[in-house]
Amino acid sequence: MRVLRQVPYFAGLSDEELQDIDGRMRSLAWSEGDRLYQVGDPAEHLYVLAAGHVKLGRVNAAGGETITAIVAPGQLFGAMSPLGEPVHTETATALVTSCALRMSQRAFREVLDEHPQ
Repeated sequence: MRVLRQVPYFAGLSDEELQDIDGRMRSLAWSEGDRLYQVGDPAEHLYVLAAGHVKLGRVNAAGGETITAIVAPGQLFGAMSPLGEPVHTETATALVTSCALRMSQRAFREVLDEHPQ
């Protein structure tokens, strides 16, 4: 729940509400260099980084990588088809050993319905 408290979207929610949201999430871990997802993968989950750092990037016209963001603990990342992206438009790579909470599309829709603020 400590991680969820850092997410601005969940600010102001009670411990009980955060516990309910936490129960809908799955905890995952990656080693340095592991890919969490890549361009073209189905966009089915939203992530909250709990520890570590994740690089988001895409291939540029010259064939190199353009880094679009470095995700820090407490930040949301990922794309979900109900939010307009059917597939990931960036690749997410762990820069160091990293842990994140992952929520499915269905669970995120439920959270939005229950906590519209």
